Amino acid sequence: MWIITIPGKPESVNHIYRSGKNASGQTRRFLSAAGKQFKKRVAVFCLATCGRMQLTEPVLVEIRYYFPDNRRRDVTNYDKAILDAMSGLVWEDDDQIVAASFHKYVSPKAPRTEIRIFTMEEIHEAYQSFVLAVRRHTDHKRLHITDESGRKPACRKRTQIPETDSPGRDMVESGSAS
Repeated sequence: MWIITIPGKPESVNHIYRSGKNASGQTRRFLSAAGKQFKKRVAVFCLATCGRMQLTEPVLVEIRYYFPDNRRRDVTNYDKAILDAMSGLVWEDDDQIVAASFHKYVSPKAPRTEIRIFTMEEIHEAYQSFVLAVRRHTDHKRLHITDESGRKPACRKRTQIPETDSPGRDMVESGSAS
């Protein structure tokens, strides 16, 4: 896993791309001066953190945006800007991203963007380690579930619900159905 941190307020795609007309009068989008500056800033921090990696395998990306205030923001307006800026540096093309998650937080003292990059091999290895750890735990110890006082919680009797009352549900806890 690699973690790349880009200090400063996260940039929206709305701020780095502009629309204009070309010579034939067609409207097109282009990278603004602020967008070019943003891409340079991303490149500096990517190269400082992990060099020019240019991963060729599929990757999973987690992006955490730390904004300076709690204003409403559409986090999906931020992903394209950052992922496009990393193309050619971290991965060959952003079409290698097979899964992504985006999270927003408030950090008035340290606004930033954190990008976590996982290869599919790393995900597979972590999953296998997790499965082995669970198996080892359950093979050697029997799990005992207790409440705050150390006693086993009482189990409710499960009853069959007639199909006509609730289609698609076989069982519910007794006492919870009206």
